[in-house]
Amino acid sequence: MFAGTYIRTLDDKHRIAIPRPLRDPLEAMSAKVLYLGPGTESTINVFTQKTLEEMGEKLGKASLGPDQRVFSRLFFAQVQPAEMDGQGRIRIPVELQGWAKIQSEVVLIGVRDHIEIWGTETWKSYMEQWQNQFDQVTDRAFHNHGESKSSESK
Repeated sequence: MFAGTYIRTLDDKHRIAIPRPLRDPLEAMSAKVLYLGPGTESTINVFTQKTLEEMGEKLGKASLGPDQRVFSRLFFAQVQPAEMDGQGRIRIPVELQGWAKIQSEVVLIGVRDHIEIWGTETWKSYMEQWQNQFDQVTDRAFHNHGESKSSESK
């Protein structure tokens, strides 16, 4: 499982070092090659091959409607492999840097089964928008998809 928040700087070859707390689970899974793809809120998602395959299987089981076709094309066409070097660094493709509005500094966050790479300004704005709503979001996330507490106690 991936968790935590880490700030890194892109080097002149567009590489970032994966911090040890995120790298340890990857090494435990023998994941030397990662897959980078576009994420929501202008992020880059970092997946292991297993997680990426599971996502593809889940999409394959869904009815193949217009949204699934569009998502599959937009997402999988932009996914690129990134091999970790001996120092735990991966190269972020320039195209995905543009998608995530990344300049030179990034924020890596662990999100259960994947890692997200954020531009620092985008992450800062996201935190400003949502952090003061943490309690309300938590209640909605864990209480039957938005049912209010008052209806649960009746």
